[in-house]
Amino acid sequence: MGDRGQDLGRRRATWAVAGILGVHAAMLGWIAYWNSPVCDEVGHLTAGLHQWTTGRFYLYRVNPPLVKLVAALPAALGNPKTNWQRVSDGGTNRPEFEVGMDFIRANGLDAFWYFNAGRMLCLPFTVLGGWMCFLWARRLFGPPSGVAACTLWSLCPTVLGWGSTFTPDAAAASLGLAAGYVFWHWLDRPTWLAACSAGIVLGLAELTKTTWIVLFPLWPLLWAVARLRERRLLAAAPSEGVKLFVLLALAVYTLNIGYGFEGTGTPLGRYEFVSNMLTGKDRIGAVGNRYRETFLATIPIPLPANYVRGIDLQKVDFERGMESYLLGEWSDRGWWYYYFVACFVKVPLGTQLLAVFGAVLFVRRSQTVSARRGLLILIAQGMVVFVLVSSQTGFSRYVRYLLPALPTAFVVASIMFSPFARPVWRRAGLACLIWSAASSLSVYPHEMSYFNEAAGGPLHGHRFLLDANVDWGQDLFRLKAWLAAHPQARPVRVIHTGFVSPTDIGIQSDWPLKKHELHRDADGSFDDRPPAGWYVASVHEIYQRHGHYRYLLREHRIGRIGYSMWIFHVSK
Repeated sequence: MGDRGQDLGRRRATWAVAGILGVHAAMLGWIAYWNSPVCDEVGHLTAGLHQWTTGRFYLYRVNPPLVKLVAALPAALGNPKTNWQRVSDGGTNRPEFEVGMDFIRANGLDAFWYFNAGRMLCLPFTVLGGWMCFLWARRLFGPPSGVAACTLWSLCPTVLGWGSTFTPDAAAASLGLAAGYVFWHWLDRPTWLAACSAGIVLGLAELTKTTWIVLFPLWPLLWAVARLRERRLLAAAPSEGVKLFVLLALAVYTLNIGYGFEGTGTPLGRYEFVSNMLTGKDRIGAVGNRYRETFLATIPIPLPANYVRGIDLQKVDFERGMESYLLGEWSDRGWWYYYFVACFVKVPLGTQLLAVFGAVLFVRRSQTVSARRGLLILIAQGMVVFVLVSSQTGFSRYVRYLLPALPTAFVVASIMFSPFARPVWRRAGLACLIWSAASSLSVYPHEMSYFNEAAGGPLHGHRFLLDANVDWGQDLFRLKAWLAAHPQARPVRVIHTGFVSPTDIGIQSDWPLKKHELHRDADGSFDDRPPAGWYVASVHEIYQRHGHYRYLLREHRIGRIGYSMWIFHVSK
């Protein structure tokens, strides 16, 4: 009877998760349909199309090609107009955004069909993440925990906001979690089939984001730690060591397949690097190779050339530094604690409490040998991502960079719903889960701009973070709908963020005057009020460091578009 009851519980949990993921997919699809293309998507789509067209992978090389290729498949199968005049290869040049804008200008409103179609094709990546959270938590803590972990993923504002785009972060989180799960299975049962499966899935994860390159050294270390704890490292090393080597080699092979083996095996000395780390020079953008005159120069690198060059080029961004914003202050570089603050204000408070309580309960509970292996992998992968992202202080901007680390928190939090948790813990966990869900749903479908109650909600998020955490150009379609419903709002001046302009989607507008361009009165006195009319301003642009448009804050604000744009009416 006990086994029959457990089977029934597993089936019920599986059906519940299927329903949750169905709702999750529908929520993602609605956001994807209504949100206009955000900054990086403009580059990703045309880079993927260029890769389908030419078989070359240098455009937007800082990200591997898997998600781009999937997103660009409708465009590759269609017949859009293309303009590759500004495509170039070499140095620190990053032409993908100009090429993306050329694509939009050439195709007009038809271009946005390709963006929407690409988004819909990429939604399964995000849904996979919810399923993997379920599998991890169910195996560790039981079916109720699996349902809870899947729910936390499915209603997480960061997952909903970025999983509805084809930026690669949600796909990287899902496939990294899947890779860790299959690796855990191999640790439990080190067969050749499990090793090959883990290698293939790891290779797919590598094709989403270069962050996962850390798994190549991490997994052998985790294998050694696990076997040392079990006091059988020496006994396992001969057979399992060979399988682990094949696992990693198969991952590299899968990665190379994704690039069509472009430049695989290029000797290290033949690369032209641009980062200080790899050139050995102090000047940003100087071309060179610190290994060219060393014995390492002749060693062939078993990775695609543009994968290697992408890591090099991404490093330039962090070495050069970019303007960053935190807690109302601008800086020329980032902060090591940026992502701690970002998590505190961008992750629902109920989820944070669940993670804290779950960690306490986890520490107090003894684990089986298999569970200890799984938790070692899960926690190590999440912590390595968090530490790696936080250590890159050249700039601090995007909470989405932490998406691959969030499933660790969700799965640990789900222990609160396990059968061995006391009823009071489970009741507290349910209250926190409901709070998280209500907090996220209260801003739907504007999850990209979500801030929790500690930050004062999304209306006050700009006091803590800006950029893609508030506005990355996602609300232009909603602005068009608002203007159609308010014909009296003319003339209108729009300050927008991103590479898609209001003109691209059919909005006739002017760009407002900057502060120093405001006119003088006839008597020569300075009038710092803008001309009469209607203004729609990106929250990010208003609070930019230059302060060109901060004068609008003195005017009457009559509404907003989502949480990313404010509407002002100026009358004389």
